[in-house]
Amino acid sequence: SATLELVDGSKQFADVSGRDWFADSVQFVASRELFSGVGSGKFAPAGTMTRSMLVTVLHRLEGSPAPASSGSFQDVPANAWYSDAANGAAEQDIAGGTANGRFDPDAPLTRETLAVMLYRCAGKPAVTGDSPDRFRDGAQTSTWAREAMEWACASGILTGSNGSLRPQANITRAEVAAMLTRFVTNTTMA
Repeated sequence: SATLELVDGSKQFADVSGRDWFADSVQFVASRELFSGVGSGKFAPAGTMTRSMLVTVLHRLEGSPAPASSGSFQDVPANAWYSDAANGAAEQDIAGGTANGRFDPDAPLTRETLAVMLYRCAGKPAVTGDSPDRFRDGAQTSTWAREAMEWACASGILTGSNGSLRPQANITRAEVAAMLTRFVTNTTMA
């Protein structure tokens, strides 16, 4: 005997229309409580994703485990809304610092940095197949992100737009929602 409870986790945001290319992805991540809005009933799809936002999303994806320690970064206060996520990401080697013991929580996230964090979150799987070089700007991928970008392209997480990958471009909340949706549905973490 079992009891089954169906829960409608759908969310509505004033700045996300059902006609938007990212609407289904926003619904996917919001209904799973991976993303929350920015207040006043808005999602801010064109807003830039920051490092602190992404580690928080990945922390939620992992079930929000408590980190074993704190103080991984000198610029992450113990009482910050993202401190558990940043410390956990450091412990799990999902996100390292940027330099000199810093995390730079408010720094914009680039597309290649997202690929690196998702690649590490997936356990650094073997890379086979697709190369960023098939995109006209794929050669602009930083050396430190190359393997992760190859994996993200091969996994269908990064698909590019109009023949461009834009590896070093800042990434929006809508783009992260789309890539995270593909990550969850296309990898073994699904």
